[in-house]
Amino acid sequence: MNPRLTAAACALAAAVLLTGHACAQQEETALSERMEQADQLFKSREYDEAGVLFEGIATEAEAAGDQSTFVEAACMRARSYLIAENRDEGRSWLLKAAAKAV
Repeated sequence: MNPRLTAAACALAAAVLLTGHACAQQEETALSERMEQADQLFKSREYDEAGVLFEGIATEAEAAGDQSTFVEAACMRARSYLIAENRDEGRSWLLKAAAKAV
């Protein structure tokens, strides 16, 4: 095999991996910022608004394969439902979180 071609292929593979890693870090940062925003809403007792944001974060985290963020957001979504005395939806979100936490 041509050494120059092998080196070029390795360089290309490294660039692709680094780009993917950078994109994943940007996505994690965006989710972290949104988690902070949702936490502030929750602390301000804006439970409905926070709950909607937590649900969106959970959906995005699940799609990205970020189980830790999914579990945290799903638990907070459950709390927002439970505070509103919507026990069925709260239980549903707790079960989703528990399934991913294992």
